[in-house]
Amino acid sequence: MSSVEYGPNGAVMRPDKEGLDQIKQELAQREHAYPDGKTRPVGIFARYARILLIVWCVELLLQSGMVAGLLFAPSSMPGPFYEIGGDERMNLAVLSDWLILLTGIAAFVLVGRFTYRAQKNLFTIGSPHARMAPGWTVGWYFIPFANFWMPVMGMSQIYRGSQAAVGDKAGAGTLLAVWWGSWLFRGVPSWLAGIWSDSLMMVFLLLMASAVLSIVAGVSLIRIISDVDARQEMLGRGGVATVFD
Repeated sequence: MSSVEYGPNGAVMRPDKEGLDQIKQELAQREHAYPDGKTRPVGIFARYARILLIVWCVELLLQSGMVAGLLFAPSSMPGPFYEIGGDERMNLAVLSDWLILLTGIAAFVLVGRFTYRAQKNLFTIGSPHARMAPGWTVGWYFIPFANFWMPVMGMSQIYRGSQAAVGDKAGAGTLLAVWWGSWLFRGVPSWLAGIWSDSLMMVFLLLMASAVLSIVAGVSLIRIISDVDARQEMLGRGGVATVFD
């Protein structure tokens, strides 16, 4: 029975919030679902995103070894660690920074394509977990302040929606928290290292802490992508029905 109340002139006095939410969800599904009602595979984006994230983590590990050598055994490091072609502005440390940056950007593009398509698939099947527009699962990363929490909300909808779509119990809050927490705080140790520059050991430990947090974020994201990919593959083959066959 509706909880809407009408005034003397037919005006709504108390809106039916549950009914309005349902209407909004239905309109969102019409807007963001694939027109033909069929889901699209996410595996190609997931595969290459995982590869790039693994490469990114390996690059961070190698750079950590370089940092240790530069801080504690600078005399034993070969010339290219300090300059290339006589230019001190061009060395292996600078090149490694650029390589890590470019790999990270490429990985982000693929993760963005993955999350966009995964969320659109959830809208296509009418998942109640899908509320954020597919484009905003990527767009929120670029909005100041909102990018502290909105991206993880989008990923949570994708993760939990994909689980529910194949009949799995929604969960993995810890995995999402580890991923997003380590990503947000990865820059704090590096910032502290700039302040605590009088202690070589402390600088090293803080830089290593930053690298570890970055790697934890990368590994956690790989796990999230793999889990969503596996479930959305099942979704493309029949969703819940496949699980119980």
